Amino acid sequence: MTEKELRTKVVEVAKSYYGCKESDGSHKQIIDTYNSASEGYKMTYSDAWCAAYVTTVGIKSELSDIILKECSCERMINLYQKCGRFIEDDSYIPTNGDIIFYDFDDSGSGDNTGRSDHVGIVVSVNGTTMKIIEGNMSDAVGYRTIQVNARYIRGYGIPDYKSKSTKTSNSINNTVSTGNMKYNKNNKPLVCMQTQSTCYKGTGKMTVKGILWHSTGANNPWLKRYIQPSDDAVDRDKWLELLGKNQYKNDWNHITRQAGLNCWIGKLADGTITTVQTMPWDYRPWGCGSGSKGSCNNGWIQFEICEDSLNDKDYFNKVYKEACEITAYLCDMYNLDPYGYQIVNGVKIPVILCHKDSGNLGFGSSSHVDVYHWFNKYGKNMDDVRNDVATLMKYINVTTTPSSSTTQEVSSSSVIKKNDVVKIASNATYYSGKSIPTWVKNKTWIVKNVIGDRAIIDKSSDGENSICSPINTKFLTVVTSSNNSTTTTTTFTPYKVRVTTDYLNIRKGAGTNYGTNDAIKNKGVYTIVDESSGKGATKWGLLKSYEKNRNGWISLDYTKRI
Repeated sequence: MTEKELRTKVVEVAKSYYGCKESDGSHKQIIDTYNSASEGYKMTYSDAWCAAYVTTVGIKSELSDIILKECSCERMINLYQKCGRFIEDDSYIPTNGDIIFYDFDDSGSGDNTGRSDHVGIVVSVNGTTMKIIEGNMSDAVGYRTIQVNARYIRGYGIPDYKSKSTKTSNSINNTVSTGNMKYNKNNKPLVCMQTQSTCYKGTGKMTVKGILWHSTGANNPWLKRYIQPSDDAVDRDKWLELLGKNQYKNDWNHITRQAGLNCWIGKLADGTITTVQTMPWDYRPWGCGSGSKGSCNNGWIQFEICEDSLNDKDYFNKVYKEACEITAYLCDMYNLDPYGYQIVNGVKIPVILCHKDSGNLGFGSSSHVDVYHWFNKYGKNMDDVRNDVATLMKYINVTTTPSSSTTQEVSSSSVIKKNDVVKIASNATYYSGKSIPTWVKNKTWIVKNVIGDRAIIDKSSDGENSICSPINTKFLTVVTSSNNSTTTTTTFTPYKVRVTTDYLNIRKGAGTNYGTNDAIKNKGVYTIVDESSGKGATKWGLLKSYEKNRNGWISLDYTKRI
């Protein structure tokens, strides 16, 4: 295995213990594994076990000679120091598989060289943001997200992975596959470049921003209908045998067609479902057309799924899975967040979307309905696509909300569920590491979906829509639970205001861009049960009489608190 593969292996082993906790005794397996290899002190089940967790990961990874065995953080540091593999440099940017040590008793003096009291394993580093997995984190194995060179970092133990590697990385493409995806650097999709096509000859390069799905709208699942090799292709005969020959020569490589895609999904001559790439990934496709605000042709890799009669569920399931596979491969290749979005001309466009979505956003032709006309028949939509792509990428590696952190860099949270109304911590970032705008943090949001430790929010509780990148659930606190119970730690304290104008609109959301429900026509006293920032006023208040449906907001500029 290469050094990178060894590091990935260690991280995957570490993740396999996620959710082990003291409350149900599942942490005992970690201590048992440590004790089985310890030649000294034998731990009890009530001992602190963060260092034992790191040791156990090393044992299970068969790397205990470089992930040094100890049950004490400080003694573990000493072991790494003795072999010259401990780093205290504040400028050091770690790599997945490095061992991170903390000193939560740091007084803030600056260098933080005190006695270590906690340890974990670096899972990933995205820019200046690190994701760590730790044992005995609030009595469980959980995740923490902190900044590189955060205050409480004591230093890093650096296992000598290079000494254990048995082969070197491919110098051309050293991307590490996550393991479950069909396509990776060693198994790329088929490539039949349509160099004679109008699009191939007339387009140019682009910066890849996302992936856009199409379906053909014609009852013909055979790839040969659209793809044929170029006449001068050296492997033309092979491709004609693989695809089958288009007797009518109306494939997109032999007719003038003001359209072109980067790849296609459908049937080969033998009925196999697969993907065939027809243009380089960074060639601008002619796929979705243009809308009033621009075109997703500028940045979005695009492919067509060959439709059949739309009545064969087995065919649908196969091409849907294949489409998710190629999308995961492309997201991995271009480091795209499957839940993310790109801002173009002030519009938030999802990284993954379909032709109809592009039209609805003003970035594609509005006359197309693909892929919804087909997907809806089988209970699928683009939210399902994003979830399934993320799962293939191992973008989500957990099944429950991680325990809350003990550092000042992150906030604690309750268990977050679908349809909960939540607030976002002031120190939160998106899961990708990008900053969250202040206006987003100032609102309360309805949770659309929760997958592992990622919460998807796309609508504020006052009705404003926004396509949001995922947020780690540890940055969220529940205002109102989906079972209608309210947490005690985040309950808004109602207060009374006197209206100072003779006529004040009651709007359906926090902003003058929302329609009105009614109006206050006297200078009476009213109870405010929540606040929100919005357009057209500094603050908006939710009236108590509209609390249940949250559709009665007044501008607090025209009130006086009493």
